[in-house]
Amino acid sequence: MAIPNPIPAGYKMSQAYGEFGLGAGSRMSQLLRAPGGSVPNTSQNSNGSQSAPLRLSQLAGAANYTAMSVSAPSVTGDTAG
Repeated sequence: MAIPNPIPAGYKMSQAYGEFGLGAGSRMSQLLRAPGGSVPNTSQNSNGSQSAPLRLSQLAGAANYTAMSVSAPSVTGDTAG
């Protein structure tokens, strides 16, 4: 799940902390983009700041995930046994 974009009225900081696995007593600086904070440094999170100050609006659409890259050898021809 991601932080809604746009962020609706009444959205609580505790919801943003929860998205990134942080407790309600966390500091807002923990919502900075990695390497300084807990928000993964991905293209989806590119609006988030890597340094203070940080506004909640910068986290709109941000998600706590890192895309995986998988590679495997290609198989051609008849692979039926």
